[in-house]
Amino acid sequence: VGTGTYTDQECHVKALEIDPTNSQAWNNLGVSLTSKDTVTVGTGTYTKRECHVKAAEIDPTNSQAWNNLGAFLTPNDPVTVGTGKYTNQECHVKAVEIDPTNSHAWNNLGASLTPMDTVTVGTGKYTKRECHVKALEIDPINSQAWNNLGASLTPMDTVTVGSGKYTNQECFVKALEIDPTISQAWNNLGASLTPMDTVTVGTGKYTNQECFVKAVEMDPINAHAWNNLGASLTPMDTVTVGTGKYTDKECHVKAVEMDPTNAQAWNNLGASLTPMDTVTVGTGNFTKKECYVKAVEIDPTNAQAWNNLGASLTSKDTVTVGTGTYTDQECHVKALEIDPTNSHAWDNLGVSLTSKDTVTVGTGKYTDRECHIKAVEIDPTNSQAWNNLGVSLTSKDTVTVGTGTYTQQECYVKATETWAAFL
Repeated sequence: VGTGTYTDQECHVKALEIDPTNSQAWNNLGVSLTSKDTVTVGTGTYTKRECHVKAAEIDPTNSQAWNNLGAFLTPNDPVTVGTGKYTNQECHVKAVEIDPTNSHAWNNLGASLTPMDTVTVGTGKYTKRECHVKALEIDPINSQAWNNLGASLTPMDTVTVGSGKYTNQECFVKALEIDPTISQAWNNLGASLTPMDTVTVGTGKYTNQECFVKAVEMDPINAHAWNNLGASLTPMDTVTVGTGKYTDKECHVKAVEMDPTNAQAWNNLGASLTPMDTVTVGTGNFTKKECYVKAVEIDPTNAQAWNNLGASLTSKDTVTVGTGTYTDQECHVKALEIDPTNSHAWDNLGVSLTSKDTVTVGTGKYTDRECHIKAVEIDPTNSQAWNNLGVSLTSKDTVTVGTGTYTQQECYVKATETWAAFL
């Protein structure tokens, strides 16, 4: 302009130096900043958050500013605007009450809710899913709202948007056909597929592994996508991402280095190790067992990690988690109290018992054989549980599983058949 060259940020600063009461310029200046940036306007220095606060204080009807302010906040981080304090959710509510056609604000409001929450807007109450649907009915090309709507669905759910019905997978595809650069949508799409599935996006077909590769190529710091990519590999596989090749273990290391609080990545990293292995993460070295301990200390409700931690112990070992000490058996019980449908935990619990032992899970008492029965009733394809059920029988015993009766030999046959089907 004239003899000068200006960035977007410098243009917004110029606007505010001319008119410090320009609410939209404060809002746009905030949008131009990262969460770590500061910018000088006149004699003051402002963060991203402070720019959005200025915008909302100058014009409390600026829907966009309220939405952007909410999007910057964490759930436990209220902000003072004028004489009021607002959470991220309350900022988004302000945004949609001011402008009910603000698609991005409806989407962000949905993102601020848990699946169990409802929120009042005007005279209406909305669930997480209903907020994302509102966003898409206002703006059918809001790719983030399609992604978030898909994430709010289970694999069995369908949702109506306009005149169409969509599964979670179809929502992720819609998101990516609108914007193929959304890393989290590629990750979510991959997670919606089985290893045998392929999905069409635009003119391409993708497996779950190829979706995860796309996710990390779009955003190399997407810890969830690195973790899922690792989980899609066998110990013998490698996968190419950009110019690098990665094993399952290396993918999980990438995930926990990017996000050390990712419990599932710690669990999966542990699962990728042998009992003799150690792995370097950052400046630390971790054994298989130590990875599982990290997982359950980060998320004490991770049933899979409790089960794996128990499986990493011998019958004589104990392990310290937080302020508690646990045996292998106690780890498996923890897993089942969190998730009574975990077939592998029932099987491992049975293995931890002698034929004379019983163990209490919830309000029930179980023998080793009853644990193995629970395992195969929950998952009839669990070949290891069928084998262990056979081990718990004598050649003269029979056992009832569901509506069937099995001898020891028939249990071993089931184990072989389910293993062969898995291969």
